[in-house]
Amino acid sequence: MTRNMKRTELPINGEPPLVSVVIPTYNRREDLRVCLESVFAQNYAQYEVLVIDDSSNDGTKEMIEADFPAVVYVEKHQRTGVSGTKNLGINHSHGQYVWFLDSDAQVPNSSVMENFVSIFEMDDSIGSAGGEMIDVGGNRYLRIFRILNNELRFLISEIDDSFKLKQVEWLTTCNCFVRRALLIKIGGFEEEYFYCCEDSELSMRIRKLGYRIVVDPGVFVLHKRSNVSRVANYKLFHVNRIRFLIKNYGPFILPLLPFIEAWSILKSARLFTTIDLKDLRGVSEEDRSKLCGKFTLGLSYLLWFVYGYFWNVVMLPMTLKSKYRPKNYLSSV
Repeated sequence: MTRNMKRTELPINGEPPLVSVVIPTYNRREDLRVCLESVFAQNYAQYEVLVIDDSSNDGTKEMIEADFPAVVYVEKHQRTGVSGTKNLGINHSHGQYVWFLDSDAQVPNSSVMENFVSIFEMDDSIGSAGGEMIDVGGNRYLRIFRILNNELRFLISEIDDSFKLKQVEWLTTCNCFVRRALLIKIGGFEEEYFYCCEDSELSMRIRKLGYRIVVDPGVFVLHKRSNVSRVANYKLFHVNRIRFLIKNYGPFILPLLPFIEAWSILKSARLFTTIDLKDLRGVSEEDRSKLCGKFTLGLSYLLWFVYGYFWNVVMLPMTLKSKYRPKNYLSSV
């Protein structure tokens, strides 16, 4: 249902467009409470808030009914993952724009939604906009993702006008504002991505339609990256990432993937150090345990990459079928 708050003045003709805020959640009651409070503090007038619950059992439903009666609450009784949850949100939305927020995100000020609408109303070439802000050691950074390379981080305090409407390759849907007509045309999120890479696939399809994807300082949202119900799963990560690359760059990328992955590990994970094995005798038990933990983590990462690689080799015909015969996941819209 639409929140009737003070009327927002925007440089557009007629009534301000309705924004559908879609928040998928699973067992994050208290994180969701903070997220909703920050959404309802927005000074933009025309919006509806939809919480799509992927079968929570932590009292999320009761909290929303008691404290946020204006929320459109959609409860699922079987988990389908983030893609299916977001598609359900699109199916229930009515806005001209859809604003995806993670339930552990917090909107930092009351003008973010208004800024989003202004950006889209003034530039028809923009299909999606957002910006993920994270807190590391008390410093806040903007994270920008690149498909075939590592993420980039920029100190918020050092961001200048060059970041206004800065074009990027893809956006994470922890904070992603999209034209609803585009979502319908694309057919929603691909549900074969249960978790991970569903947002990069969406961004790629938006770009293929000729639209730009941008970040802007006026619409950054703080992503707290809660550990509650967050999937830390190398299996899904590698299976979906390799599948995404095959779908969008063709099967001929398969022979190159081991080299791409090796470069990524060397550059970002920094698993290789200058420590000589004989020097470990002088390392404390605590530091040695940490080093062994990193080695175990690195080995697990590598083994699941091998699994994901061969899984995608076996499933190559199905992946190519989905590439050339895309499915519409929003048939009920």
